[in-house]
Amino acid sequence: MAVKVKFDVASLRPPIHYLVIKVGEVQEKSEKGLYIPKETQQIAQGASVIGRVVAIGPTAWIEWKTKYGMEPPVKVGELVLYKQFGGEVYHNVADNGLYRFVNDVDVLTPVNEGAEFVPYN
Repeated sequence: MAVKVKFDVASLRPPIHYLVIKVGEVQEKSEKGLYIPKETQQIAQGASVIGRVVAIGPTAWIEWKTKYGMEPPVKVGELVLYKQFGGEVYHNVADNGLYRFVNDVDVLTPVNEGAEFVPYN
């Protein structure tokens, strides 16, 4: 499970090539209208692979700019798909959100708004 901490999201400045991603929320009801227990929601949320970038380290994707002259593939505020087991997960008690600190190479691609993580059985 995630380590519980308290921090101000707006003040985060991840070092070097790290990003901070707010893990996407999991639905409280199933497609058939059944309520999903909170513990099950938390497990699914911890396994999520979609989230919103809230902070980017100063050297994330630096080689894109220096080597290839390209802009980084994602920006703060964008929804992204990332490796399921990449990085470390922290539960922020200040806003009750889950945040994942990942390496820039663990971010796979930006995704369209409305994309959601659907746990499988």
